[in-house]
Amino acid sequence: MNPNRRKPPDEATQRRQRLNAACAKHGLRTSEATDSITLTRFGREVTVTLRTDAAGHLHWCLPSSTSTAPDAIEFVAPDGAEDALAARAAAVLDSAAHRARRALISGSPPRSPVSSSTP
Repeated sequence: MNPNRRKPPDEATQRRQRLNAACAKHGLRTSEATDSITLTRFGREVTVTLRTDAAGHLHWCLPSSTSTAPDAIEFVAPDGAEDALAARAAAVLDSAAHRARRALISGSPPRSPVSSSTP
């Protein structure tokens, strides 16, 4: 074995890399923390987290924008579904940007994409 050979990245690192690539494809900017990534588009942001389920499998969780529970999940992306997660996050952020634009035009305050109040 070659001692100069790099170790392959762990599963979490691979998942982060795939999500970053998918987000770039959908026009989302990313900023990483240890177990979460903040996705930003049109001045709006949402934080997705990498969690382990009961079987020990990693999956991305997109928080619910309609529930009042702080840990409510709207979308769960299993292994290989990072593109679907990026597309869903882009749709959520686009919707929030459109709501904010309509609110500015109508004069009422905009809602956050992940709100703590029930619509």
